[in-house]
Amino acid sequence: MNQFNEKSVLPQEMPFEFTGTARQYFGIWIVNLLLTIITLGIYSAWAKVRTKRYFYGNTLLGGSPFDYLADPLAILKGWAIAVAVLIAYNLSTNIFPVSSLLLLPLMMIVLPWVVVRAMCFRARNSAWRNIRFGFKKSYGEAAMVFILFPVLIIITLGLFLPYYYYAMNRFMVNNSGYGTTLFQFHATAKDFYRIFLKPMLAMLVVIVIILAAVIVPAYKEYGERARTMMEEMQNLQNENSGIIISDEELAANEADMYVAEEPDAYAMDEEAAINPDVSYEDQSAEMLEQAMQDLANAEADMANTDMAGTDMTFEDVPDNLADGDVQVDVLEPLGSGDEEFAGMELPPESAMQTETAEGATAEENMSLEDMAGVAAAMSLLIMLFMFLFYLAFIAYVQSRIWNLVYNSTELAGHRFRSDVRARDIIWLYVSNLLVVSLTFGLMIPWAKIRLARYRASKLVFLPAGNLDTFMQAQQKKISALGEEMGDVFDLDIGI
Repeated sequence: MNQFNEKSVLPQEMPFEFTGTARQYFGIWIVNLLLTIITLGIYSAWAKVRTKRYFYGNTLLGGSPFDYLADPLAILKGWAIAVAVLIAYNLSTNIFPVSSLLLLPLMMIVLPWVVVRAMCFRARNSAWRNIRFGFKKSYGEAAMVFILFPVLIIITLGLFLPYYYYAMNRFMVNNSGYGTTLFQFHATAKDFYRIFLKPMLAMLVVIVIILAAVIVPAYKEYGERARTMMEEMQNLQNENSGIIISDEELAANEADMYVAEEPDAYAMDEEAAINPDVSYEDQSAEMLEQAMQDLANAEADMANTDMAGTDMTFEDVPDNLADGDVQVDVLEPLGSGDEEFAGMELPPESAMQTETAEGATAEENMSLEDMAGVAAAMSLLIMLFMFLFYLAFIAYVQSRIWNLVYNSTELAGHRFRSDVRARDIIWLYVSNLLVVSLTFGLMIPWAKIRLARYRASKLVFLPAGNLDTFMQAQQKKISALGEEMGDVFDLDIGI
């Protein structure tokens, strides 16, 4: 005979309800934050208990709140162990780097045990109507889910990810219980692959469209423009190099013309230079005497010209020149040929070509900078679009997984119904992110309250019969088993 009254009318749906407010939770949150900072993290255990008790106590089912019964000292124990392990790992790897090769596999082996103990702690300290939840220990399944499956995700390049979510939720639900009755999970791996199929196809299509229509043409055009401009700039640089060479040749021609006009001035030097009978000191003395004579003649000529009013005299010649410490070349006054070259300017046509080339180069450089700016702006827009698309992807997957997990969970015939919508989650995430960013994190309590209220409003409990009869049966079984003793190794370290 069924423990529920089959002739009775099916009980009414029991919606979940969240009654917390942002103002109340802000007071708890700010005090927890300040005390945690002041105590260097020690108060975090009490902060966690206060936060969970607030959210549990304001989550109602059938008018009855949930309870969180954990002791802060037990949480502090788990926190201290986690910190000690982290410090020991860092010290050992810094002092003996080879030890990381041994410690990492050891931590991977311990991970399933930590996960199971944390789930046991959390379930045992959660209750509704004075009946606690429970979690069955299954270390082998935990090792498969949290060690083997993540490796398979990497090997299969993400194709194993939907199955991982299926196995993880099946592990959590099938090993959880209320009182002495375990939950049952009815979803299949195909259901999770269907959830991931649509957004993954949409992401693939969007990436292909962006690459084909925006990124590839833009960067291709930018590359061609940049290559063309670099070639033109190189050609212009080569032309300028040719002009400089022509100027050097012009200077050499000037020197040749200058020597040709005054052959007698260098005849003695050349003759002395090739005469082996004349010593180097005699050559220097003759050259110095000739230079001083030329300077004297130049000073006399300047006295008879318009430059007679200048202050330059023969005495202005440096002392080291008169002492013969240095060797100097023959100084000649400006002749008629020098006057011609001194007054010579670039032809107007060459000047126009140089000015035009410089203007064209500046214009081309500006175009290159503009193209770089456009490419940077397009990159930022694409990154923003990809971020929004990723946010939509996460919101869609999370909402569908929430609905699938709750809709596929059963407790002795009692079921759940969840109808969370992806667009609502996207709006909550985007608005929460903007408000929290603009308030420098002070609106975090408001964001958490909004999310908790929305999720509770979308979740309904569907009793399969008289719920009071089920509750009484659970209490009798618990009393028959005696009071459950706590395990000293139960930990709560944030799993």
